[in-house]
Amino acid sequence: MDKEYDLYDVSIKLDVANTLISMLSDYINDSPVETRSDAMLFAYNQKRMNALISALSDYVYDSSEIVNQLDKQSAGGNEHE
Repeated sequence: MDKEYDLYDVSIKLDVANTLISMLSDYINDSPVETRSDAMLFAYNQKRMNALISALSDYVYDSSEIVNQLDKQSAGGNEHE
């Protein structure tokens, strides 16, 4: 039961991370730039947002690997029962 809960919990976190990645990407692509100061602020924020997207993407990948390992362990444990 614990492994099933772990898989469910991690999958919820992955969904949240994917949603955040989509929201940040949309924000970066849809931000209006009307003045020079807007452009400077946008460029600064874009670097920060891209770094955050990269970190979230790494988190999703690492978490997916954990889910795959837990799933394999869970399947292996059920065969012996």
